[in-house]
Amino acid sequence: MTVRGLTITGNSLKRIVTFTIIPAALIIVFLAFPATPAFAVSEYDSIAGVSNVTPAQLEAELDSYNPNHIHPDIARMYVEWGYRYGIRADVAFAQMLLETNYLRYCANCDPAHYVPGDVAPWQNNFAGIGATGGGNPGNSFATPDLGVLAHYTHLAWYTFPDHQNDFCNSYFDPRHFGTYHRNSAHTLRELGGQWAVPGTTYGRDIARIANRIWSRQLGGHWLGNFNEVTGMPTLALSTTSIYFPWYDSKPVNGMAGNWIL
Repeated sequence: MTVRGLTITGNSLKRIVTFTIIPAALIIVFLAFPATPAFAVSEYDSIAGVSNVTPAQLEAELDSYNPNHIHPDIARMYVEWGYRYGIRADVAFAQMLLETNYLRYCANCDPAHYVPGDVAPWQNNFAGIGATGGGNPGNSFATPDLGVLAHYTHLAWYTFPDHQNDFCNSYFDPRHFGTYHRNSAHTLRELGGQWAVPGTTYGRDIARIANRIWSRQLGGHWLGNFNEVTGMPTLALSTTSIYFPWYDSKPVNGMAGNWIL
């Protein structure tokens, strides 16, 4: 069963995950084809939710423009933190690609007419946080992980009425203050004029990139939730014959964790 996005109200997230035991050969055949979304992402889509986009799909879209980028784990981080925040990783990653021009950090990347952006690659600022134009470079973050955290924390500030987790504070997001933007943008379209000014096509541009992401192959990645305790996935191994080598042990919205291959 494919779950593209489930709506979240406040801090409440309910996920019903069902799966069918399928012979390994059929799984390999299925994963060889691109993931076709049940519906196209639009600027009216919710930011909050659960996306079953895979790191392979995110990475494939990024590599299509910038195969030599310096963040080999960034796709995995966006999937991981998306689940922890209850924010769709497909739209968050698409926003990152839009803000950084596919991690190239240029307003115009044509070598003949190159124009650098305000934010520099070393800043690990993946969402233009604090970069308000006019050459202002905005905030900097010590590591890529903290940069991804800041992006999701800032999105959560715009999207939810209350804090989603212990990371929702000004330590992780220096722009996490005041009430003007809090709980003010629930769809991609509503980010326009707020996150980006004037931003008349901002939500539409994010949706366009998100649809490109969904056209990418799954790449053998599969995401499921088994409500298991931290440790080796013995139950998953015994019931599905699929091995999930990475485990997100941090509980998210009442769930025990997520296996990601």
